[in-house]
Formats: sequence, C-alpha cells, structure tokens
Amino acid sequence: MDLDPIRRYLEENPTAYAGLRALDVSSKGREQTVAEKDEVPFIFSIAFVPLIVAYTVLKRTAYGLNRVLSRTDSPPISPPDHVFVTTSTHEYRTYTFEEVGKRLLDKNKDVMFLCSPSAADQMDDWQQNGFQTESFRNLLRFVSVSELFVNLVRSVITMYKLRHITSGEFQKSSQIYAFNSTFLEYIKYSSLEPLVRDVPVVHTYSLMPYQVRATVPERLYVYQHGAQRSPGEDAWAAISFFPATLLVWGEAWVENFEPLLHPDTEVCVTGSPWHDYLSESRDSTPPDWDILFIGGSQATTHSEKWEELYEELVADLVQACEDNGWSLAIKLHPIENSDWYREHGWESYVVEFDSIRDAIKSADIAVTHFSSAFVESIALGTPIILNEVWSFGLSELRPISGANFVDSDELEQEIKRVRELGLDSDNILENSRLLNVGESVDRILNIVVDDY
Repeated sequence: MDLDPIRRYLEENPTAYAGLRALDVSSKGREQTVAEKDEVPFIFSIAFVPLIVAYTVLKRTAYGLNRVLSRTDSPPISPPDHVFVTTSTHEYRTYTFEEVGKRLLDKNKDVMFLCSPSAADQMDDWQQNGFQTESFRNLLRFVSVSELFVNLVRSVITMYKLRHITSGEFQKSSQIYAFNSTFLEYIKYSSLEPLVRDVPVVHTYSLMPYQVRATVPERLYVYQHGAQRSPGEDAWAAISFFPATLLVWGEAWVENFEPLLHPDTEVCVTGSPWHDYLSESRDSTPPDWDILFIGGSQATTHSEKWEELYEELVADLVQACEDNGWSLAIKLHPIENSDWYREHGWESYVVEFDSIRDAIKSADIAVTHFSSAFVESIALGTPIILNEVWSFGLSELRPISGANFVDSDELEQEIKRVRELGLDSDNILENSRLLNVGESVDRILNIVVDDY
C-alpha cells in the first residue's frame, strides 16, 4: 500500500491514526492483545458510543453541579509544565517517570501524572510525592455535550476518509472497533483542553494522537520501553507517522529504530534510570532457580505461526531442564496468564514474582524469545539466551555482550556452555552498546528541560 496519502492525511488529522491502528489490529486478529481490551468497556461493541456519551454527560453534569453548589470561580485545573502519560503501575515503567519527575519538581516545575485506568490505583501515592495527578475518566468532566456531538460527526468523516485512502486494505477489519477508537481519541483530546493551554512537555512510552495534538514535536518525548521490532513488522507504528524525540537505551538501538521513524524525529541516547537502578542492585546472592524463562505478551495470541514457534521453544526448554535436572521457573508477562501453560501441562513451572527484577535476580541463567527483559538481565548481570525467530530485528543488534542467540534445537547445549563459562557482568556493562548505564536522569533532563 502507498503510505504517502495516509501520511498526508495524518498530518492534517492526527486523530485518524487511532482508527488506522484499530483497523490494523483487527485485520491481524489481535484485538485480545491491546491494552484497551481490559481498560475500556465495550470498546469492540456497538454499545460503546451511547455508553461513553451517557457516561461523559454524567461526569459533565456532576462537575457543573459541584461548581454551582461550591460557588467557586477558581480555575478548574492548573496547567502543568510536564505531563507524564502513565498507563501501568509496573515498576519497570513507573520508576523512570518517577525519577525524572522528582528532579523536575526540584527545579520548581509543575509535574502531572496523567493516568489510564490501569494506573489510577497509584494516584494517591504520586500525590503524596508532590505530583499533580489526573485520570482520563475524571477528565471527561471537561467535555461538553456540544463537543460530544462534534466529535461524533468528526469520527464519521474520519472513518469515511480512512476507508477511501486505504483502498479496501482493511475490508476484513472491525469497522465498529475502528470507529469506537476514533471517537474515543477525539474525546480524549477534548478532555485535555485545560491541561494543554500552555503547551506542556509530554512524556510517554506509547505515542498516540491526543499527545501529538496536545503539544508540539519539540516538546514530545517518547521513551523506549520494549524490544524494537523490524520495520516491516511495525509499519503502522505511530512513531512512523508523527515527529517527536525518541529517548533510547543505548547506541545500538539508534540504527535499529531509524528505518521506522518519521523523518523529523530525533533519536537521543539517554540510557534508562530503570537500568541504572538494576545495575546498582546487582549482588552475589545464590540463585533460587537454575533457569528462568521470561514469557511474552503476544507469543500465544498473535498468530498460529507464533504460537507454534513459542510452543516449540518452551517444550525444548522444559525437556532440557528435565533431562539435566535443572530447576525451571516461568515468569509470565504482566498481561499474560497461566491458562496456556496449564493447557500444555507446564503450569507447575509458573512462578509468581513481585517484579521482573526479582525474577531475574533469582535465576542463574535467563531464557526468552524476544522480550526486552533481556536488556534488564544484562543490567542485573544474569546471562541471557534469546531464541529470536520472530523477525523482530534483535539479531541485527549483534554482537550483544552478555546475550546469545540460538535456535530451539541448540538451546540445551547453549545453556550448558553458559553454565560452564559464567559471566563477567562488569565487563559486559562497560562494553555493551545496548545500555548506557549511569546518570541517565541527567541525560534526560539535559534534553527535556531548556534551562537544565
């Protein structure tokens, strides 16, 4: 498909990307892998529009009544200098934002954590630490009835234009899901109006249209948070269509990302405060497990081909551990559950850990398919073996000090080799181009704060 007409339309109407993303997800049958599946009720249903309209009107009415009864003319919200879009309470995501945010507070900047439903439970803690907080749901109080109607009309027009521009590419996709996603994106931006009057600096892990519209490219920062797939796999990634500044973990990732990015996107090597923290928490505590397998969020739901490859990998690993008497623990991805492993008779290997850090530190060797936890394993000084056959482009980062790539049938021998040779973690961190460890917060602040 010719992407130029799509790029031109998204420059004119960034919100259309939400519908485009939904069409792409639906065409691949991946609706069960998206975050909104659990966060946005009825997002795949025709009932979504009337329900979100009713809920928004309720929020708006309650807000209006409260202002009348309290007889206040004070501004409804204080526009922040920096907005951190927070979609998870998992430490590997929140730690970096918290550390950067604290330093911004020290510089007398107003910092807000804008929370999705999955992050709202931690709002009280962030408030106690001096941050402003808002949830997407509560921001609906700022959306007027007239804006709801206008956004509904805009969504109809947007979907019509998308169908025309994509030339029938997504005929098998769910038009309902795409329309609902577009309407929701319009509502999100309408609800943000009080926050973005002063063009804030926006920090995010996942770029979306409402963020693009909320600020200017020079004040939009996207933090690397996972393994980068090859350009062919991520052709519809938002970072391909919108300019921003991308903050990556190390030099090796720059070339890996560049073919995917918008031409005006700047890539900056900052490292990650989370990786700094992990590298500082290395210790010599004896491991509880010989082998840790780090599961994946989409390995069993993306496609039949992926599931077959994943099943082969896990089966080979389980067999190798049983044959050699190695203890095995399986760490599930945060959005994974144990059902698939139970169906295959492997549930007994699934172990609950408080965090990925605790899981990796508890093992002698880690094994994964393409999880970005392989970088965290390097930071913690735990040898990692990758079975990268999903064309995610990780093998293009070779050589990776501290990480080894093997096929499933080579896995057992590679584990034996690594167990015999051990790992010089200090030397690996010093020479790794994947991680720029140390003083990451300072490097980030040098970029995101004009007067730092």
